Amino acid sequence: MKVENSSFKKLTRCYDAYMEFGKYLEEMVAAKKATIKSRAVETPNESSDVDLISQLLKAQKLSDPSKANSGQTISLSDSDVMGNLFMFIIAGHETSANSIHFSIILLALHPEIQRRVQHELSAIFQGRPVSAWSYDSDLKQLFNSLLAAVLNEELRLIGPVIAIPKVVGSTPQQLSISGRDCTFPAETMIRLCVSSVHHNPNFWPAGPSNSVFPLGNRDNDLENFKPERWINHHTHSSTESATSTSLYMPPKGAFIPFSDGQRACLGKRFAQIEILAALAVIFSEYSVELAVDEWASDQVVAGMEKNERKEVWEKAEKKTRRLLRDKVSSIITLQLRGAHIPVRFVKRGTERFWDL
Repeated sequence: MKVENSSFKKLTRCYDAYMEFGKYLEEMVAAKKATIKSRAVETPNESSDVDLISQLLKAQKLSDPSKANSGQTISLSDSDVMGNLFMFIIAGHETSANSIHFSIILLALHPEIQRRVQHELSAIFQGRPVSAWSYDSDLKQLFNSLLAAVLNEELRLIGPVIAIPKVVGSTPQQLSISGRDCTFPAETMIRLCVSSVHHNPNFWPAGPSNSVFPLGNRDNDLENFKPERWINHHTHSSTESATSTSLYMPPKGAFIPFSDGQRACLGKRFAQIEILAALAVIFSEYSVELAVDEWASDQVVAGMEKNERKEVWEKAEKKTRRLLRDKVSSIITLQLRGAHIPVRFVKRGTERFWDL
């Protein structure tokens, strides 16, 4: 029996998804091949294709397919290109989804930060619809905004993975650790502990301890969600009141959610743009709140006094922090497992718990 004729709906849906995804990849590759060939004719001396698909296709020696029978090895087949594209897309899907998920939860926990993010988004996009947003003119501002600081702080606190494997090459590697020269033998396996690096007070701007967790850092606030630690303010000399912002650049090797060095994540820039764009679309029009349905219905909340609403919101806040502390674990990637944190999206201006 063919899979597409199976009586099991889940099986047929998986098969349909597999076939459709393959067709999308084939169309993507065909379109890129056509673009590369046309550019080669129009501007033969220019090479502006630096995206991943173009690099994979160039490895096929498209300009001279006759080499296939000349005894010269072709680096990648069509199947190889498709396989690599599949890995690029799938590998970034789960980690990006997790970052969006945790960013939304952290902003729901911190409505005062969320309000500031929305204010900046309004200033950047000036009420323009999403269809009128521009990669060239808007992205630079977005990458230096509080929203970018929110993403970086989320990645610092809840990175995609908890350990990053590295292997010393065929020759010993000399490293300096805290001023001490060390030699790592060839082929030594090293695992970088991401959380330890991201909470090292030697690398990060930190304030006095105000930990939200009982066993958190006693002498700094690096356990806390604090996006403003990433913001650098610059005053222009021409006008004393004019300021601009840029993001804090930690020392090399101190911020490694995408790994670091030659084997760092190839999709880093794509993931950053994808996540920031998704969050910008959401928070330009909506606010996110912790759902309190476990303790009070919408009708009950609507009739509550301010102190009553504060009490019920604090119950949701306490539960959310407990789940983030106890239920985030790793199976390849770091996720909330065996539990969920309910939130609700409301149109901006209709929030129920922001005046507390």
